Amino acid sequence: MSKSFLIIDDELYNRKLLKIILKKLYPEAKIFEAEDGNEAVKIVKNYPLDLVLLDILLPDINGLEILKHIDSQITVIIITALEEDNLLIQKSSNIEFIQKPINVEHLKKVIKKALEK
Repeated sequence: MSKSFLIIDDELYNRKLLKIILKKLYPEAKIFEAEDGNEAVKIVKNYPLDLVLLDILLPDINGLEILKHIDSQITVIIITALEEDNLLIQKSSNIEFIQKPINVEHLKKVIKKALEK
């Protein structure tokens, strides 16, 4: 069965980079993209997802608010430049944290590990 991913980031460059990484790992995957929180919430509510890559700083809704709309069974990888977010999200086993700038090899390992759960 094909995987389904959602990339939430307001920066086009970041979305493209993450999409390339996911496509290399999972060529058959369905990849949704959202450039803001409102768009992300619509996708989360309407499509089954295996993994969400989430930026915290978005133009409309804070990424931590988006977490409230994501099923707790879905693994979320938060990718942000903000160090303090790490303290806010360590309470859940389905949430991983990656600090920007992105180390691509580390991100690949985290994605693979997350999807093995």
